[in-house]
Amino acid sequence: MRTLFPILILLSTLAARAETVSVAGVNLEITEHVLPNGLTVLVHENHEAPTIGLATVFKVGAVDEATGETGITHILEHMLFKGTDVIGTTDWAIEEPLLDRIETVAQQLRLLEDEGGDAQGADSLRAAWIELREKAKALVVPNELDRIYKNEGARGVNAFTANDITAYILSLPANKLELWFLMESGRLERPVLREFYTEIENVMEERRMRTDDSPGGMLWEQLLATAFVAHPYGTPVIGWPGDIQAMTRTATEDYFRRHYAPNRMVLSIVGDVDTDEVMLFAEKYFGHFERQPDPPPVRSVEPAQRGTRRIEVEFDAEPRLSIAWHRGAAIDENAPAWDVLGAVLDWGRSSRLQRALVRTEMASGVSFTSDAPGARYPCLAVASAVPIAPFTSDTIEATILAELERLATEPVSREELDRIVAKVETSSIRRLSSNLGMAIGLGHVEAVRGDWREQITWVEKIRAVTPEQIMELARETFVPGNMTVATLVPSEATTSKGE
Repeated sequence: MRTLFPILILLSTLAARAETVSVAGVNLEITEHVLPNGLTVLVHENHEAPTIGLATVFKVGAVDEATGETGITHILEHMLFKGTDVIGTTDWAIEEPLLDRIETVAQQLRLLEDEGGDAQGADSLRAAWIELREKAKALVVPNELDRIYKNEGARGVNAFTANDITAYILSLPANKLELWFLMESGRLERPVLREFYTEIENVMEERRMRTDDSPGGMLWEQLLATAFVAHPYGTPVIGWPGDIQAMTRTATEDYFRRHYAPNRMVLSIVGDVDTDEVMLFAEKYFGHFERQPDPPPVRSVEPAQRGTRRIEVEFDAEPRLSIAWHRGAAIDENAPAWDVLGAVLDWGRSSRLQRALVRTEMASGVSFTSDAPGARYPCLAVASAVPIAPFTSDTIEATILAELERLATEPVSREELDRIVAKVETSSIRRLSSNLGMAIGLGHVEAVRGDWREQITWVEKIRAVTPEQIMELARETFVPGNMTVATLVPSEATTSKGE
């Protein structure tokens, strides 16, 4: 076996494909290799500094959650920092049965609550449950995974959950490459979702801070929920409160097994590495992971909108406005034109919405995004602004619609298009200067679009966009029957105080 393993590694390394590609005149060599179990590895060597940018990207996001389990992807993101059977515990032999007992009692409590059972019995069971959690807590080494990484020189240890993907990211010194493979494979092969129900409480607090107590967060959540009546892009990444509170460790572990398989993963490595060594470590630490059946894609299709939808969200804050229009998936053939259209409206002080609303001091917080809240499925173009008194949301809406009408009836000038192309080229080159930024970009595009080359060829696709394409998109999309308007208005209590 000792002789066979290096031969297998050599054959696997030879199967890797290296390509030289050009980004805004800069040549890059990127190697792609797919292990037999479906794991994709992307590598770019950059020896300018002894550091590495590392991203583990999973092809799973909030859009993949079923009814009743919203927020589970985000919860799992938190839980994968809790460690393994050797990281995060002082005594796994004692902790393991405690965690199993905690989950058994949690399931019993859920059953009692669902059936409306004996309140006194539920109180007694809950007291025992809390006591078990306290015993398990005494065995936990808090944040040990994070501490190990930072003690070895890691920076930017983080993770994020989006509608389409989940990613775990960090930068490390170049001589710590194998440590990363060891740590990441460990927490994916033997994750321990310890302190699960405490973390549920933390996620609820995060939701309160980012959504329930945030005017922008609440308006965004209500906008999506109103614009989408069938598709799961209408559910918040963080989840609905009832689903979060009802989540169990058992359900989360099952979700992990279904979605966090090697054939749903991309490892993206950029920096001072040797590609052959990267491939060797990939085989050594991830080659034995078993491929799993791909989960079915989202089958819900958003029905065509039949008329303008409007919603008022009461909140103790200044008025805000968001307007959304349905469009195709952000990975379709119109994606480059949509990027240019968005840049015409909102990229820099000279963009149209900035000139119309910010320079005139009509509004602040002006933004336009052409691919909300995700890219894998048909999504939204969204314009948002915060009116500055005495201007109202109605006035801001009218101004935005006038700018969109211009896009539909007047060709964008060649000068505007040239400025956008130049900005895209500059932005692309700037991203190349960051190992971590490039690693995240490659992994994200590979996971969402299925081909990392899309990131490399994007400048050329942007350059090919014509004024006629932009006019056509505007004419097809920015029509009243395809529009959802969400307005933040002062609550009645707030209005009464001001009178």
